[in-house]
Amino acid sequence: MLRQIVDQEADRSIDCQVQEDDPGTLVAARLRRSGYPFLSSVQCDVREGVACLSGTVPTFHLKQIAQELASHTPGVWQVNNRLHVPRSTYRAQRSAK
Repeated sequence: MLRQIVDQEADRSIDCQVQEDDPGTLVAARLRRSGYPFLSSVQCDVREGVACLSGTVPTFHLKQIAQELASHTPGVWQVNNRLHVPRSTYRAQRSAK
């Protein structure tokens, strides 16, 4: 399922506003168009091929999707995923199992 989401996103065309040579801009555009509203607020800084994701997302699933989208972006070779999932969310997910 996660691979399908990433592949679908990769197939979408890049808006003419996005500079295709800037990996940080590409990652931000992919996160915005992912279909997950919480990912549009994720901050991404790319330096020398390393994307650093920061911010807060409500689930570990969204944290993983953000990482996968970033890692499959041209010009990104490594992802430092510093996204935070609130502890209250973690407890709710564990009690639902």
